[in-house]
Amino acid sequence: MEIERKFVIQSVPEGVSPGREITQGYLWYDPEVRLRKIGGEHKLTIKSEGTLTREESEHAIPEELFNLLWPLVGSKVVRKTRYLLDYNDLVLEIDVYSEKHEGLITLECEFQTVEEAERFELPEWIGPAVDVTYDPRYRNKELGSGNTIDLRLLK
Repeated sequence: MEIERKFVIQSVPEGVSPGREITQGYLWYDPEVRLRKIGGEHKLTIKSEGTLTREESEHAIPEELFNLLWPLVGSKVVRKTRYLLDYNDLVLEIDVYSEKHEGLITLECEFQTVEEAERFELPEWIGPAVDVTYDPRYRNKELGSGNTIDLRLLK
């Protein structure tokens, strides 16, 4: 079970880890089935529908299988750079999107319980932020489908 909140933020905060390039493409949308490449890692992930909570299963796959399946994603691709930031006992994942979603920066955080997720407040030093946990337009599968979003959310 994945319990996660997602925010749109204005900029990458100081103190983040070095960024890692992520390329992910979508094979199906219901359930969500995606391929992801991070450096030399290749993964297949299946996610159920949901907002704050949903089922997730992620599996490392050989590069050969990734390369065999990749053409099936077509144009349903999201490219981003991920930065990590430790905050209290949590890891904040900051994604800076490129190409068709240039200018979008999101922050995701996973929690152990729904109660913990609901109590969570971003630290003030993150700057302006909008909670988009329940807004389906900001899910990566929606971004990968070619949908565009208003990047002026925080302006």
